[in-house]
Amino acid sequence: MPSGRSIRSTIIDHGDAPPLHELAEALVQLNSAIQGQEKQMMLGAGDLAPEFTQTTHDGKSVSLKDLRGHKVLLWFFPEAGSPACTTEAKSFQEHRPYFDESNVVLLGASFDEVEDNAAFARKLGLEFPLLCDTTRMLGLAYGACQNTKARYPERISVLIDEAGRVMRVYDQVDPRDHAARVLADLIDSV
Repeated sequence: MPSGRSIRSTIIDHGDAPPLHELAEALVQLNSAIQGQEKQMMLGAGDLAPEFTQTTHDGKSVSLKDLRGHKVLLWFFPEAGSPACTTEAKSFQEHRPYFDESNVVLLGASFDEVEDNAAFARKLGLEFPLLCDTTRMLGLAYGACQNTKARYPERISVLIDEAGRVMRVYDQVDPRDHAARVLADLIDSV
């Protein structure tokens, strides 16, 4: 992303009036920079996880601050009921006892409405909350989408430690084995 100084130097400090193509290019860069402000940078290990309070599929609220003392796996999935999301959710449910033993709270998150996530959770018998990020603010904060117009979040997960710091970001997720990979990483970190 160009700095404000480089754009200003192209537009103002050029001495003579800049050629039209340079001015147009500088304006395109400036527009991209402004639009990119909605896009959040991807989190990294050691970063403080962004705080949130989010509505769950059962109409309750969950806040990250209320989960201090537990690890949290926040996993974003594109759409309730889609085949890959169903596979991933079933795997998390099957592995849930191991996450419980490791003091990990599972939180699924999508841009779906409460009713859609509730039907998905009911159909699969999910025993963990699905967050309904209909505003996309959670997705933006965690790097799961680039702007509030995104139709679906990216399939990413963020593992957060007991103090609210990012332990690991999973930005390349295979829904078939993601739960097992996270558990393996938890075992390796002990």
